[in-house]
Amino acid sequence: IAYLDGVIDGLRAQDYSQAAALPAALGSLSEGVAATKGGVDGLVGLLTGQIAYLDAISASNGEVLDRASALAAASPDATTTALVAGLTRQRMMLTALRDGDADLGLPMGLADTRDSLQEVSAGLGEIAAGLRATAEGAAPLAELPVRFGALASALETLRDGGAVAGRTMPGLVTSSAGLAGVASGISAAGDGVGAAGEGLAMLSELPEMLGELRSTLLALEDGGEVAGTYLPGVSTTAEALGEASSGLLGGLNDAEFGKEVVELMEDDVGGYDTFLGKPEGATGDVRFVFKFDAVRKAEE
Repeated sequence: IAYLDGVIDGLRAQDYSQAAALPAALGSLSEGVAATKGGVDGLVGLLTGQIAYLDAISASNGEVLDRASALAAASPDATTTALVAGLTRQRMMLTALRDGDADLGLPMGLADTRDSLQEVSAGLGEIAAGLRATAEGAAPLAELPVRFGALASALETLRDGGAVAGRTMPGLVTSSAGLAGVASGISAAGDGVGAAGEGLAMLSELPEMLGELRSTLLALEDGGEVAGTYLPGVSTTAEALGEASSGLLGGLNDAEFGKEVVELMEDDVGGYDTFLGKPEGATGDVRFVFKFDAVRKAEE
């Protein structure tokens, strides 16, 4: 009972609301990660378009550079030479913007950035899927407060008693009190039988029988060995308690009957003061009775 008190108090004292909210929180987090993945995918798409546009500009720049180079070769002057140099620098910048150039201060180009974002998108997708699976697996946690509340109620019924499957069940508290009463009653019956056994000491067999009966009753009370067989204590079931109560009443009645037998026999014995007769006016007292074999004539 003391152990149940501690378990029930522990169940009632815990706050399971956070654990119950965990599946919903994981679901919301999964949705947030999925939304972030969608944003990253949008950036990947934007960069893909920019790279395509940049490739088109680079192709146009290449055509113009080729013509400018041909013109400068045919008519070399300051104008054509400057035009070729400018178009060449523009091609280098377009290439660095697309693929990166550490010397120009662009360690990562648009293509590298897009590839990195694609990897981030794939990772976010795995995280979102993992969070969804975790949320689904943690769904039973939402019922945690109800389940632990039901467990605490069941343990309280076990301790205090209550209705179970349409039947009233006594609790451990009631069973404990009932067993204490039965044990006390059995002890009283054993003491009564022991007193009767002492009063019947003049009989040759009854004291031993009553002593065995008392030992049996004590074995029934706490458990013990009777006639070479170990007996358990009184059963805790309602049926066993009822039978023990009936048997206890009979045992007490038998004990009282034994006392009456002792008293009657003592009264009868007190009336005997001689077996062979005594002279008138003499007194007598019977102390011992001996039984001998019959006296026979010796054979010749």
